[in-house]
Amino acid sequence: MNEDQQEELEALQYLFLEGELLSQEANILELCIPLPELPRPLSFQVIWPENYPQEPLVFSLTDSRVPEALKRQIETHASQVAEENVGDAATYLVYDSVKENLEDWGVLEELLKTETESQEQISAPKTQPLTKAQKRKQYKYVDSSGEKLRGWNWIDIISHLSKKGC
Repeated sequence: MNEDQQEELEALQYLFLEGELLSQEANILELCIPLPELPRPLSFQVIWPENYPQEPLVFSLTDSRVPEALKRQIETHASQVAEENVGDAATYLVYDSVKENLEDWGVLEELLKTETESQEQISAPKTQPLTKAQKRKQYKYVDSSGEKLRGWNWIDIISHLSKKGC
């Protein structure tokens, strides 16, 4: 890691809020953008080449919830911002640019849609098919129009009391 990279890394420790800078390994930074509407933040990687900041950084969106076409659009935008700022510390500029443009790209709507779809799949109760005996018992208390007959849930008091031992 060269001197410029170390200086930028120290500055980034103060610029990012808690939870935005997830991890840092060698030349790879794991960053995320917290979204208040969603339980999980949007995550991505910033990779510093050997000669960074003289070479542009590499931005990679690692969140699997974002569709591929939208990923490419975001990565293209981040690459353009990185190219424009070659020679300067551009990590926070790219992060801030992506964060500001999320609404324009419709990322939040896509994430909300995928989040609700996944919750619907999880919460959908799995019904098991009824056995023949269960079906017969169910039809026993239904009239020809499909409505339950009066007294379908009544209890036979005599048999109930004899079972209790009263």
